[in-house]
Amino acid sequence: MKTIHAKSPCCGVKIYRFGNRRRQCPGCKKTWSIRQKKRGRKQIRVHPVLEKIAFASQESLRHKAKRLKKSRELIRRRHARSIDNLLKKIPKPVPPKGNLIAIIDGLSTRFKKREYTVYLILLRSIKSNKAIAMEPVFLEGHERISDWETAFNRLPLLAKKRLKAIVSDGVTGIEAYGRRQNILIQRCHFHLIKRLQTLRGKSWSTIKNKGIRENLYQKVRLLLSIHDEKKAQKIYIALKNMTSKPECPKWMGLRIRGGLRHWELFRTYRKYPELNLPTTTNSVESVWRIVSDTIRQTRSFRNTKSFEKWIKLRIRTLNSITCNGNNYQQN
Repeated sequence: MKTIHAKSPCCGVKIYRFGNRRRQCPGCKKTWSIRQKKRGRKQIRVHPVLEKIAFASQESLRHKAKRLKKSRELIRRRHARSIDNLLKKIPKPVPPKGNLIAIIDGLSTRFKKREYTVYLILLRSIKSNKAIAMEPVFLEGHERISDWETAFNRLPLLAKKRLKAIVSDGVTGIEAYGRRQNILIQRCHFHLIKRLQTLRGKSWSTIKNKGIRENLYQKVRLLLSIHDEKKAQKIYIALKNMTSKPECPKWMGLRIRGGLRHWELFRTYRKYPELNLPTTTNSVESVWRIVSDTIRQTRSFRNTKSFEKWIKLRIRTLNSITCNGNNYQQN
């Protein structure tokens, strides 16, 4: 077989050796190296101590740069390299064993006038009170059920098959998703009570119809916690009638009718006590508080990739999160 020699890129003629690592074009006498050396100074290795204190300290990068008498850009780059190293070392979260429940919530943020949402799922065994935060999903746009489906599809297949219930703050479309997947839905009590608390007027002495407001509020609390299903049905009918009367405060009536449109979903924990369901999404809210501390520490992010890396690493370094069922909670 005839040997085909390489031709020079400049003149297109046969190439000759010019030492061990260089070649020469006989036409223009130009030489070049066959193994180009990387230009610039060598990269400084990340000190292992920096990896350990990357999230242990609550000090902002700006204050840290001032204390070490270094530029903020230098400290930022060192932290970025330490985060890349830690992401390679720390494995992704592993779902708990047994039948699972999911506690979900989304966090919205903006980059360059575009909205992004972080979708976080906590998985907890029905026999335990410790939940594991799974890898967050970072998607563009506001919170919507189609993106929540994407987040659930990224869970390990075996964990998704073992999912029995979802605790949510009332994402639009989550009930239909639960029906399609044969998964129970538990609505968060805290979000409904918080909306009514501002309209209750407990500390507002001059508010109109204060007695009606208090009566409505206490009936909603009773509906969420009462054991007897028949009594719960009667309370719901009473609330429906009270909020349709003209003397009922307008905004409070709207909030109650809208919040209790699927009132049975607030009582899933009563119908299925064996699942040991929590009645709030407070465990996810506690994770978001930790994430907010991370955002404060960095004083915002340059782009979405850096934000995603910081959040993923912060959640991977978390221990299990306490997530008690309603048996341990006050109604």
